Amino acid sequence: TFQPISQYGPAVSCVPFPSFSALLDRFYEQRENQERVRQRGQDLVKSVTSARDRTARKLANQEKELSDYQAQIADILGVRTRIVQELSAQLASARISATVDEKTGDIVLDSSLMFETGSSTLKAEGLAQLNRLIPVYLGVLLQDEYRDYVAEIIIEGHTDSTGSYEHNLELSQNRALNVAKYCLNMGTLTQTQKTRLKSIITAQGRSFSDPVYDENGVEDQERSRRVEIKFR
Repeated sequence: TFQPISQYGPAVSCVPFPSFSALLDRFYEQRENQERVRQRGQDLVKSVTSARDRTARKLANQEKELSDYQAQIADILGVRTRIVQELSAQLASARISATVDEKTGDIVLDSSLMFETGSSTLKAEGLAQLNRLIPVYLGVLLQDEYRDYVAEIIIEGHTDSTGSYEHNLELSQNRALNVAKYCLNMGTLTQTQKTRLKSIITAQGRSFSDPVYDENGVEDQERSRRVEIKFR
């Protein structure tokens, strides 16, 4: 059988062309999509900018805090240097034989001068040493100009390594405590000095946890037995 052929050629199926309304809807939809993408981009930029600004402010604050901290350290170190220098000068002027550590201001007292072996009772020689030393020491440290820089005066007791750690801990603590108690009750101190001293003095026993060694790395037992007076 034969199918008729149009004079214009074979029949072709036609796809309907979108209407103007559909094209317009599609245009607006694409534009809305573009607007959403643009808005998300702007939001992302704002978020990144805000995070960057927060980080910058945080870094600036940290830098300021560090600068202030460094200034405080420099100030404290400068005051400590002045205290140590004044303390050394006053002790020398009073002709008191005591060595002041030029960096820390620590003063070391020979335990053999202060106590009998194995005892925490102050000897007469120890009392005499404290009677001369402590008024000068506190006269410097308890001055009003140093009030904000001296938070604590520490009396530390140390022993050599003979005997048990526990026994020496108790011995060193009792020695430090007896020195501190004697200082608090000295008649040469003013009531103002005593009140201030009560708020900052502490006594610590260190047993033989911090021995002194000679040049060969061997414990120097005589020098290890000591009482140290410190401030911070």
